[in-house]
Amino acid sequence: MKHNYCFFTRFAGIFAILMLLTFSLTAQIKEEVTNEKKTTSKPETPKPVLGAHVTFIWQGEGNIKIKINEAEYALQNNIPNTIDLKEKEAHSFAILKPGKTFIYDDYLIFNKGNDTVYVNFDGVGDDRKVIIGKSHPKPDEVNSGETEVNQSVQELAPKAWVNFIWLGEENVKLILNDNPFSLTANKARKIEVAVDESYQLKIETPDSTYSHQKFLFFDKNTDSLFISLKKVYGGGLKIETASDRALFRVKVNTALENAIKMIENNMVKVTGGSFNMGCTKSAESQCTLRGSPLRKKNFHKVFLNDYYISKFEVTQIQWMAVMGNNPSWGEFCLDCPVGNVSYIDVQEFINKLNQKTGKNYRLPTEAEWEYAARGGNTTKIEYIYSGSNNLNEVGWLMLNGIETHSVGTKSPNSLGLFDMSGNVREWCFDWYSDDYYESSPYNNPQGPSFGTSRVTRGGGGALSDLLCAVYSRLRDVPNEKVYHNGFRLALTQ
Repeated sequence: MKHNYCFFTRFAGIFAILMLLTFSLTAQIKEEVTNEKKTTSKPETPKPVLGAHVTFIWQGEGNIKIKINEAEYALQNNIPNTIDLKEKEAHSFAILKPGKTFIYDDYLIFNKGNDTVYVNFDGVGDDRKVIIGKSHPKPDEVNSGETEVNQSVQELAPKAWVNFIWLGEENVKLILNDNPFSLTANKARKIEVAVDESYQLKIETPDSTYSHQKFLFFDKNTDSLFISLKKVYGGGLKIETASDRALFRVKVNTALENAIKMIENNMVKVTGGSFNMGCTKSAESQCTLRGSPLRKKNFHKVFLNDYYISKFEVTQIQWMAVMGNNPSWGEFCLDCPVGNVSYIDVQEFINKLNQKTGKNYRLPTEAEWEYAARGGNTTKIEYIYSGSNNLNEVGWLMLNGIETHSVGTKSPNSLGLFDMSGNVREWCFDWYSDDYYESSPYNNPQGPSFGTSRVTRGGGGALSDLLCAVYSRLRDVPNEKVYHNGFRLALTQ
């Protein structure tokens, strides 16, 4: 028994040693395999750091540099500079001026969802500041460095971008609460203002200063405001908010798409025939008035073939659709007649329109214009004005406003034509001659073969009622631009 027990004890000891060696070798192999996997596996790609596009605007005289961490950026007065910065990281901030460095005493943390703030640097100038869009300061981290001035970051009151447009020939200076801005004639300048804050407005020219009597308050949803200063400065100031401007652009773009189609859809057929042209017997008392351009009794008979004439005067938006600009003087109005165009300008418009449409639009002859203004063969009544003996019913002139107005807002004549008396004077094809009526042909007269001036008809809104009569004749040289000169189109059948 004793011998067997010793044998068993030795065997158990050897077995235990073998098991320990086995476990140790297995663990070593597993560790080597794991290490090999670690050395051969693809390293993880680090997550990208998100960036925020931040706009910096220096509002002060001259140009400066700003320093964000260790990078420097140039800022020009009132010109935005957009910089891509890391989100949710603290950034030190300073302004660099020649000989001085103004260190902001807090860190800035940028986030795509934050509002605009400004950093006010009184030591740099009088109320000068850097506006920072889409950023905010981190309140619990403070820069321990010393600064020359005690700067602070404040959240701005709600802001609105407002367009100021000076409608005049010369440039002027706009002053809002003692802050000057130069305005280029007929060009919009976008200025940021505080919503619901009162502003005193002034307009300065080299000779004088206009102070608006009322304080202005701006709101993101307010409508446009127009301040007429034509009697004093020969112009006006149009003020429009950014939202109003955006809606206006949508309206303009839509109108441009339909402008040329509206010309085609609003051509009225005029059935030809004969009529009494000029100062007829029923209008002799008008023709002999002192100052009348009709100094002679010029009644004569004319025959015309069929033709088409436009229901409305050519509008500003239609001119823009063809020419790409708006030469009209005064406040921009989509459906007001285009003005301030010469005869030569009109011919260029017609050439381009014909290229776009494949048609042969032209100016009406003087005879075609008068026949249409009288109503063609649709009436036997010889009205003084186009469709009425009361100009206020059918036309715009000094008695009811010296500005041009939207076409088609007065009553039409019997042909359905609008504004042939008043609104703007209309260019005709013919050369002008005082004595032409004495030798005018009976069939389809087209005026003298040469001359120095072209005929204009309809009087225009800035002229007297006498000149708005259907028989009244006026003239201008072909290259002359007059603010109340416009036109309507004709088309041969």
